[in-house]
Formats: sequence, structure tokens, C-alpha cells
Amino acid sequence: MSDENGTLALEDIEIAGIDDYPADESVKLFGPPGTGKTTNAAARVAKLLRDHDYSINDVVWITYRKSLAMDTLRRLSAWGVVDDEELSEPNRGATKYIGTAHAVASRVVGGTPDPAEYGDKKAFCAGRNLKYDKSTPWDNPPGQLLFRVFNYANKNLLDPTDESDLRKIPAIQDLREKYRGSIPRAYRDWEDYKDSNNIIDFWEMLAAPLEEGVTPGKSILVIDEYHDAYPLMAKLAEEWAENTEIVIAAGDPHQVVNTYDGADPEFYQRLDYPEILLPKSYRVPFEHWEPATRLLSNAHEPPEVERDSRGVFQVQRSPTFSHDRDGWRVPNPSDEYGPADIVESYGDDTMLLTRTTHQLDGVARALEEAGTLFEVPTSSDVTGWGAPANDSMSDRVAIYNALQKIKRLEPAMFKDSAGSGLGQYSDGESGVDPSRVVLEPTEAATLLDRANAKYLTEKRSKITETASSWVDAEESVTASDLTEYVEPEFWGTYTQASRSLHYLNKTGRLGRAFSNRDFGALGNALRENNHPVGGSLPTKVYTIHASKGNEAETVAVYDGVTKRIMESMNRDEAERRNEWRTWYVAFTRASENLIVLKDGFEFTRRFLPKGRKLKDEARRGVALADGSAEQ
Repeated sequence: MSDENGTLALEDIEIAGIDDYPADESVKLFGPPGTGKTTNAAARVAKLLRDHDYSINDVVWITYRKSLAMDTLRRLSAWGVVDDEELSEPNRGATKYIGTAHAVASRVVGGTPDPAEYGDKKAFCAGRNLKYDKSTPWDNPPGQLLFRVFNYANKNLLDPTDESDLRKIPAIQDLREKYRGSIPRAYRDWEDYKDSNNIIDFWEMLAAPLEEGVTPGKSILVIDEYHDAYPLMAKLAEEWAENTEIVIAAGDPHQVVNTYDGADPEFYQRLDYPEILLPKSYRVPFEHWEPATRLLSNAHEPPEVERDSRGVFQVQRSPTFSHDRDGWRVPNPSDEYGPADIVESYGDDTMLLTRTTHQLDGVARALEEAGTLFEVPTSSDVTGWGAPANDSMSDRVAIYNALQKIKRLEPAMFKDSAGSGLGQYSDGESGVDPSRVVLEPTEAATLLDRANAKYLTEKRSKITETASSWVDAEESVTASDLTEYVEPEFWGTYTQASRSLHYLNKTGRLGRAFSNRDFGALGNALRENNHPVGGSLPTKVYTIHASKGNEAETVAVYDGVTKRIMESMNRDEAERRNEWRTWYVAFTRASENLIVLKDGFEFTRRFLPKGRKLKDEARRGVALADGSAEQ
């Protein structure tokens, strides 16, 4: 049975291979999509702690996402192997080595300097007259290419000051076309810059334990999503594994899609432990699995797994997206099988997948024009509505939520008390009490930060200082609390929802500048929706690469690759295999509806087989589900 959070009871989980390979033996868990890699790994750990002489203090568990680390901790807590109080401060005590690989590595060495941020890299590039900011989300300015080369070199155990190593880096030719300077000298200068500013590169968190020769010194090591490992990550994992009694490595070499980052199925395959194929996909329906594995067969022999769910597979023609110097021309909100129509027809639990960031930006633009709220990957340069990396909410969401919450506070409903313009609650029929209209600290701070100065009771610098203190203290703010900081006219101006946007500043002290596109998206969203949103949204617009590890009831996949991708596939066998694995990932994200959209983007080339072939594979899946065809 499951608890109220949907977590299966430990005794209800069939732990794969447990009879042949007991919990106290090292194993590799080969988990095709939807087979529950993390669940099986967690169940092995729980059984190990329950039946053997180990505690949670003996566990090191490294993941790729913070959210996955917290989900794992909550699951172990539900099973009684982690105390509830430890969840309040998971980065300390017995659970401090359960987290992202970078965070755990930093804790093992006792902490590292802060990683370099956007401003550091931009300042360094400015000193070399290199453009760093992108003109578009898919732009490759020389400054960012330079750091891409630096990062690739170090993550792949190459020397950025060695010309022979530089030639092995995929982005090196693109960089040389835009930057004529010495790359080795630029790298040495960057190293000096970091030393002077006491900062490090992100990859150095992983390198630190290797350089210092330290390991966690624990008995159990779990490595989740090991198919995402690149050479530096693999070297660290293998070093730690050599000094660990029991290793559980969970991954799927068929989901290695980041060869551009140095990922390779070899790293999973060379771990010398017994391999257990997780036997059943609990997510991927018959109708999706057959075309997905047919795509994969262009690169690998597909795995044989059980399925018991039924779904719907469609191939449809997409309305057209085009882009030129004047910007995007995207489908209308009402166009059949346009992005907005898909979300409207299939519900919020929808994921729209594109092969490139350029395509992703077009889909995002179409949803913005429809007023649809959606999330993009935190690492993307495309602006969406979800929380950015390392933040609680985006500036867009903060303003949107604040205006949604206070739009009910029409000044006419209230008696003017002490000149506040929003005083004693007086309208018993409206049901709105300003003392009960609660804004998150970021919402309140961002609203005041972007409000016109003439509506503020103090200098903006003072207001900003106060607003920042709310955010730092994570202190909720009511509409009544705001009356101390705003003039009476504030309420008449900023309780008009979308019309209030005309009176907001584009720039502020606390966040990034709003563009005209931001204001357009905000206006449409405020007109089309009547409720605030949380930090995470059910509708996702992702590149296929970013979708790995995610799922949705409905997934719409846009066919099409660029000329450059095609040329890369034709030139390099590893890239060809990587591309087919990428589309295999795309076809295995949906639990109910999978829609392939053809001919959507004018600037891409068809990649997937014809719709008839894909549908034939889906029908084969139906026959298998009905028992009328052989496996």
C-alpha cells in the first residue's frame, strides 16, 4: 500500500534480483525507462539497514538533482530508516552525504570556495573584449564558447593549455572561428582570476576530493543516474567505490544522451559488479514502447522488459513555426495541435519536447501568446514561469502572483484609515480581508522593487533594503503590512491585474530586467488565469535532453533536427548512436498519451520515420498487449 504521499510501503516493493544478489552485495541496476531505478536502489538500502548492522550514517548517495536527493530522503523517512527530524536539516548530521555529487564532494573535503557566477565570467570576458551575453537563447557568443571549452576539458580530464588536448574538444572549432587569441593563455589568466577572487569552477568541487586523496569513508555507496557520468565524475565514483564495502550503481546505458558533455555508456559498463535488469516498466505503455525501441535499435539491441499499461500513440501535423530577423511567427492559440491547443485538450500534466533550444523558444513563445503558464529547464536561457536554478521563484512568477493576490483589494471596498488607502475592512460581502491576503516574501519584495517610486512612502533604497530583509528571513507579508510602505494611490494602481503592468518599472534592484516579451507574457497570463502558482508548474517545455528523468501523462514530441546535427551523425558513429538514444528517451516520457508532431519548424529537417511506420510499431504494441502477437 502507499502512504498519503504516494510512497509504496517497503514490503510491497519487489526488489529486483534480491534472491540471487542479496542486499549486502554490490550490484549494477540496469533500469530502462519507468522501471524504478531509484525505488529499487532505495529499497535495497532500506533492507540493508533493516536487516544488517548498518545505519543511515553509513550511506553515501549521490544524485544529479537536489529534488531527487530530497525525494530519496523522504522515501527513506517513510520507511523508517531516516528520522523525520533529520529531514529539517538534511545537509547536516547522518544524511549529509545524501545529495548531488557536487554537494557531497564538497562536504567530503570540508567545504570549497563558492563557484564562479555569471558576473565573474562576464567580467573576465569584458577584460578580453569578448562578448559573453547571448543575443538569443540559442546564440553562441565567444565568451560562453571559451568557458564551454574550459569546462569540457576539465570534465573530460584534458589539459586546456595543451594544444593536442584542445583538438579533442567538440566546441574548439566554433571557438577558434570567433576568438583569435591564445586559449592556453586565456585559461591561465582565468586560473589567476579565480585565485584572486577566491572562487572555483563548478567542476572543481568534484576534483577536490581526488586532489586531496579523501573519500567519504562510509560502508555503502549509491550512485544514481550513473548513465550521466562523464570522465571526471566516473573517476571520482570509481575512486570512492574502491574504498566502499557495498556499491549500488543505478543507470541505463541506453539513456546516455550527453556525449557533447563527455558522457559515455562505457562508464556504466566498466563497473565490475553483477548486473540486474529491472524487469518491468511501470510507466511506458505498450503503444509507446514498440516505436521507442525500434528507434533505439538503430544504435543498440533494445532490452526486453514487461509492460502492463495501455496508452495512446498519435502522429499529427503541427501548425507552422518560423523565425527571422523580425522574430517568431507561431501558431495561434486556437490552432489544432498547436502548443496551447495540446495543453487545453490534454490538461496541465503535459510535456512538450523539442530537439533544440531554438525550437523550445518557439514553443514557449506560442504558449506565452495564449497566456499558458509553463516551466522550462532551469539551465535554459529561454524564459519560462518556473523557478530558476538556486532560487525559490522567477521574477515573472513573483509579479504575476503578487498582482493576482492583490487584485481583489479594490480601494472602494475599504474605509480610509489614517490615510492608508487600505484601512479597516468594511465590505462584508466581498469576503476579502487585507490582513489575510498573504504574499510570499519574494512576491512582496519584487512588487515593491518594480513599483513606481511615486507610490512608495520612502526612498527606493530604503524600501529595497526592507524588502530584501523579508526575503532573507523568509517572512510572509500581508497586504495590510504593505500599507506602511506605499501611498494610498498604490492600491488603485496595482489592483488592476494586467492593466497594472503599465505602471511597473522594467528594471529593479532585486532581479533581472523585464523585456517587452516578459510584459506581454505577464499580460496574457493575468488575463487568462485567475489564480497564483507555486514554484513548480505541471506543464513543461523541455528539450529532449532536459526531459531525462522526468515524465508526464501527455508528451508531445516535435520531429526535426538541424543540418548540423545531421552532419555530425554522418561524420561520427558515437554521435549517430547518441542521437538515436536521444529520441528513445523522448518516446519513453509519457504515461498515457504520446503525440509525434511533424513539420512544425521551417528551419529543421525531418528525422523520425514516416508516420505510417511509427503507427505500425504502435499497433504492434497493441497486439502484444492483447496477446495476439508474440513478444
